[in-house]
Amino acid sequence: MIRKLYILLAFLFLAGLTATAQIQRGSKKETPPKTEHTQKKEETTTKSNKGGSKKKQGTAKPNKEESKKEQRGEPSKLSTPPSNANNSSSPSNVAPARPAEPTAYDVKFSCNVSEATIFIDGNDYGKPSGTRTLKTGRHQVKLVADGYEDYTTTINVASGSTSFDFKMTRVISAVVKQVINDMVLVEGGSFTMGATKEQGKEYYYNETPDHQVTLSSYYIGKYEVTQELWQAVMGENPSFYNNNPHNPVERVSWDDCQKFIGELNKMTGHNFRLPTEAEWEYAARGGNKSSRYKYPGNKKLDMVAWYQDNSGDTTHPVGQKAPNELGLYDMSGNVWEWCQDWYDNHHIGFSQTDPTGPSSGSQRVIRGGCIASNTRDCRVSNRSSEVPWGNNGSLGFRLAL
Repeated sequence: MIRKLYILLAFLFLAGLTATAQIQRGSKKETPPKTEHTQKKEETTTKSNKGGSKKKQGTAKPNKEESKKEQRGEPSKLSTPPSNANNSSSPSNVAPARPAEPTAYDVKFSCNVSEATIFIDGNDYGKPSGTRTLKTGRHQVKLVADGYEDYTTTINVASGSTSFDFKMTRVISAVVKQVINDMVLVEGGSFTMGATKEQGKEYYYNETPDHQVTLSSYYIGKYEVTQELWQAVMGENPSFYNNNPHNPVERVSWDDCQKFIGELNKMTGHNFRLPTEAEWEYAARGGNKSSRYKYPGNKKLDMVAWYQDNSGDTTHPVGQKAPNELGLYDMSGNVWEWCQDWYDNHHIGFSQTDPTGPSSGSQRVIRGGCIASNTRDCRVSNRSSEVPWGNNGSLGFRLAL
């Protein structure tokens, strides 16, 4: 019995050993036997892996050709690829860079005084008209010229500001300012122009027929234009009787008078002119204050005029004789006075309003007589004429406005 028990235990022990051995064999993967072909393939793979490991351990060295390219600045295969910032594959919605603003512009200058000198930022740039290249920004400009007030301004040179026009003004002397104050208002009204009753039988044919004229208000000079005033405006004195600057200017043509008036208007900004013939006669008669004298302001010529009997054959300073009813001096004698109108040898025989004379002609009207005139030629209605370029020693003028 005991023997059978030992046999059973031994059997179970052997059975357990066998089971354990089988489990251990199952956990290991069985490797098939290597053939000659398989063994050669494994050897080739091993050699390849060994070469690859060496390359990863260090940086590949460029060959001699690549090194030469880099020294010459040429791209090489080993160079870093360019950034894609300028690549055509960049997004199309990126705005292009704006062009830089110019740092200077060509600037064109012009000025009403060609003989002026222009200074820019204190530097002399010569005559004012022309084109200069200036840097962008603000610049100080000054223009100077004899007889003109200095002109100073600041300009800003920028896009679009490529031209500047400067206006200089003449220096206005005291005598020029005074002529403005010496203009006398002649209130508008109506009068009979020509050979009126008080002229008696002394009138000439060219004063007929007498006729009604209506005038609007205007201004006329208290005095004849003096040599002093002409000198201040024109810079010279053409007069023959030049011993006193207060004498009336003479030896001036109708054309000369127009030039003088143009310069005077530039200086003052006013619109001076010569009086029309009708305006001259209306003012000489005293306007709407007229006493209907034969001579301007008096029936005695010696009281109001320098003429052949009292002049001493020379002109005299203006304003020394008595004035007429409007306070106007020397409307007779001293110098003949130019009028604006063309001359016609007789009057139009019907009523007129603000007449300006014929539309054309060969001579211009002169009125009032001079230092060589007799009493007949110094009457308020007397008329005479001269070619526009005439400039003898008895021709002067007074201003209207």
